[in-house]
Amino acid sequence: MKLKQKILTLVLSLCVVAACLPVVASAETAPQGLWTDYAASAFDGGSGTKADPYQIATAEQLALLAADVNSGAGGKTHTKEYFKLTADIDLSAHVWTPIGYESWSSGGGSAQSFQGYFDGNGKKITGLYVDEREGDGKYKNRSAGLFGVIAAIGSEEPIVQNLTVENGTVFAGDGNATSGDSYGAGLLIGRINPMHGTDYSVIKNCTVSGTVSSTKNAAGLVGDSNYIHFENCTADVKVNGYSTAGGFVGNTFMSEFTDCVAKGNVSSEGWCTGGFAGILFYETTVKHCAAFGKVEATGNWNVGGFAGYAEYDVTVTNSIATGDVASTFNYKNARAGGFLGTATDAVKLEKCHAAGQVTAVYESGAAGLIAFGDKSSATACSFDNEKNASLSAVGGTPTGTYGITAQNTAAVASSICEDYYGGHDLVDKDGKKATCTEDGYEAGKECSRCGYKEGFAVIEAAGHTGGTATCTKKAVCEVCHQEYGDIEPDHHEDGLTYVEAKAATTQAEGNIEYWYCKDCGKYFANADLTEEITKADTVLPKKQEQGGGQTKTGDSGFALWGVLLLVSGSAVVVCAKKKKAQ
Repeated sequence: MKLKQKILTLVLSLCVVAACLPVVASAETAPQGLWTDYAASAFDGGSGTKADPYQIATAEQLALLAADVNSGAGGKTHTKEYFKLTADIDLSAHVWTPIGYESWSSGGGSAQSFQGYFDGNGKKITGLYVDEREGDGKYKNRSAGLFGVIAAIGSEEPIVQNLTVENGTVFAGDGNATSGDSYGAGLLIGRINPMHGTDYSVIKNCTVSGTVSSTKNAAGLVGDSNYIHFENCTADVKVNGYSTAGGFVGNTFMSEFTDCVAKGNVSSEGWCTGGFAGILFYETTVKHCAAFGKVEATGNWNVGGFAGYAEYDVTVTNSIATGDVASTFNYKNARAGGFLGTATDAVKLEKCHAAGQVTAVYESGAAGLIAFGDKSSATACSFDNEKNASLSAVGGTPTGTYGITAQNTAAVASSICEDYYGGHDLVDKDGKKATCTEDGYEAGKECSRCGYKEGFAVIEAAGHTGGTATCTKKAVCEVCHQEYGDIEPDHHEDGLTYVEAKAATTQAEGNIEYWYCKDCGKYFANADLTEEITKADTVLPKKQEQGGGQTKTGDSGFALWGVLLLVSGSAVVVCAKKKKAQ
């Protein structure tokens, strides 16, 4: 019984502890609810004229514009009316419903498009979150972005201008990647076309960043555009598409792009994929534009660093593609080009450059600038053959005239500076003094982008000078105080000692005259130090003493005479004895 009570007490205690812990729930990444359900009842002021535009200062007031336009109700379309942001707006609280609605679910096309003028006034919209997936379902928009559909009404002034959309997210597409339907998704605009009778309309000074993903036309700024002039706009957007995908525009027809930039990476399973555009079609012109992102195509045919496909009198001038290009589509006719995947029917490139590396499953479909060229031309263009050593400038069997130079990486960068940036950005750089061992250089100028240099004349190293090498030490340079050169075995300077000759005695050894170097330990018999001897050669042995087994050197003559006298005396005695006997 006591054991059961203890167990029950423990369980209850654990329950209390668990109840006290904070509740952790999986965070929902998408905001909840639709902004159109929170729309304001009126704008912040204004009457909608050019001189007195409607003023929008809150997210709720911006949602009112979307609700009015999408309703299609008379008096709420705001056709030819003007709008102006007066404050930065945060849309992160709810899901955004694009301004301008397009539906095909009824079996026929219908749209309530935005037909006014919108001035961002240098303000910023953050937290945009659009989810129009299952695009043909009820209440879903076929075109997605801050603006879903725009029917441009004039060319005298920009339709959308001076606006920044920062860190936005757009999802679109009906999920059917194989259908032939074509509609657009972009952070700023899903699809834009001019009203009947309007030649061209303008989008100007707009900047967007974030992500776009769609099973149809997908792009950083605008999914699908026709008869529109884009000027000074930038898209820094990660794009994932299917049908066509581009870092700036997905599909475009008879449009103009001037001073526009795409910075984000682009990937797609679709037919046409490009760093700037998926498709450039029919008399579209591009002037001074750039694609900086990496481009990857996992399926279908055309991929290019700038555009996947260009056709019918398309002209591109002073434009660049710097990102790497990769086609992983396992099909021998897949095309991957550093600048264009396909250029056909009078496409013209002038002063265009590709700086990325191009790879493909089948290298036969890859080329440094244009993967497939047909009845087109290129003038004063280049690609990087240091990164693409095995690739030709134009792939396949090209028809047309192609002035394309294969250059190393540094040369392509220099060409980009000259043709895209209008010249080098030269910055003053200090010179460098020469040392004893290293060359220096004079002051000069260097390009901050490509490293091109002017000036910087070389100042040669002066070499070491001064100092004296000895038998054990190298010379020390008087300038840099570093050792240099080799030791000099025959140069004995501070350590050389002269030793005078000393006669040996019976008490001590003597020595010859010699010279000794205490640094290297060598002995010499002459002052010129040319006759090297050993230490033993310098020693004179002691002199011998007389008696005690030793004879003095000075008494040796007397001893000899003594011996001779003894011998002669003996001889006289012997002679006398002989005479007696006779």
